[in-house]
Amino acid sequence: MPFGGHQQMAVSRFAAHCPWLHLLPGPLYPWALRLAGETPGKIAGLLEIRDTRISVRKFRRLAAGAGLRTVAERFFLINPHYEAKFGLKPRCLPRLLEIVPWLRDFFTTTCFCLLQRPK
Repeated sequence: MPFGGHQQMAVSRFAAHCPWLHLLPGPLYPWALRLAGETPGKIAGLLEIRDTRISVRKFRRLAAGAGLRTVAERFFLINPHYEAKFGLKPRCLPRLLEIVPWLRDFFTTTCFCLLQRPK
């Protein structure tokens, strides 16, 4: 996800607005954050978030493994929360991107799911 690393919490304008920054391999991500001027504490927090990453596919597997059924889900290309954060209007993910798993996971900024326990 473009901002799956929650880098919008960064102080640096570059780090806060750079999509997919958290996908840099290995030590490149903290290096880029340091270069952008982030503090060691902020970098540690962003690395912790990065380490807990979860894709839509993984979420679906975990939900199914817990015995939950997906009743409804909605994928967003532009997260509704980004209206307040960045002034961007919410936009649903185009259907073509939604049906291809790796494209969906790459371009989805948020997924809202309604889950149901079996009766």
